[in-house]
Amino acid sequence: MSSQSHLIGSFFGLLAFGLFSVSDVSLKWLGAGLNPLQVLFFSCLFALPLIVAYARLSDPRQPLRPRHLRLTLFRALLAVFNSVAVIYAFGALPLAQAYAIFFTMPLFIALMAVPILGEKLDALTAGAIVLGLVGVFVALQPGRMPLEWAHLAALAGAMSGALNSALIRRTRDESYLVLVLYPMGAQLLAAGLALPFVFSPMTRIDLAVTGLQALCGVSGMVAFIAAYRRATAAFVAPMQYSQIIWATLLGLVIFGERPSLATGAGIALIVAAGMVVLLRKPDTAVPGKPPVRPPAKPPAKPPA
Repeated sequence: MSSQSHLIGSFFGLLAFGLFSVSDVSLKWLGAGLNPLQVLFFSCLFALPLIVAYARLSDPRQPLRPRHLRLTLFRALLAVFNSVAVIYAFGALPLAQAYAIFFTMPLFIALMAVPILGEKLDALTAGAIVLGLVGVFVALQPGRMPLEWAHLAALAGAMSGALNSALIRRTRDESYLVLVLYPMGAQLLAAGLALPFVFSPMTRIDLAVTGLQALCGVSGMVAFIAAYRRATAAFVAPMQYSQIIWATLLGLVIFGERPSLATGAGIALIVAAGMVVLLRKPDTAVPGKPPVRPPAKPPAKPPA
């Protein structure tokens, strides 16, 4: 690939993660006042037609029958758990704290790739994982700052998202439609069954924000795929850390959040650790923590 192609791919990567950040901010807005299952239902309801339309337009011959039925069904159940945990965490935590935990996903993916994909963990990657976990402790300051259920939910979201990404790499021969449709269908079904018990009236603003979240999530996925069509993972994957800039700016402007110095220092350690892992193992790249957004599957590699 030429340098110009890498430059264009990096731009699309920045665009993708910017759109994902807006999607995450929308989830935070909705999750602060609505039950996570209700947010999940309407987000999937808005996003599903867009995803199916994109998949069919990009390749109308994609099969709907999975080649790995058990793993596909397990990923579908995992997606429900992941989405609820992530939406709850976004609604309850400051954006910077939520991202500090979610940015550990590449580290967990590298760990899970050992038992799931049979990969080896070299000393440098292992050291980076330890550094990233130290960064989490620095950012959250356990003992000095009260830890809440939302912190545990964010950690569960990061770990389940990492497991999902590792499983996608194991089933990379599945069609994009299978990888996306089954998890989203499970989320829509599970949230729909729970909706009568958790429903709260939604304002027009809530519905508009839900539409914005779905549109930015799907658009970010399209931009993410476009990035990988034009550049290698070494140029695109690090762009995901631009989300911390968006998180700081949007958190300050919309929610009045000011990250502490400790949070900033911890995030810096997590980003440094993540960069080491991403540069050594580019397949650990994930588009954010994607809760209700579809897992992106670039042509060369299939994974906020």
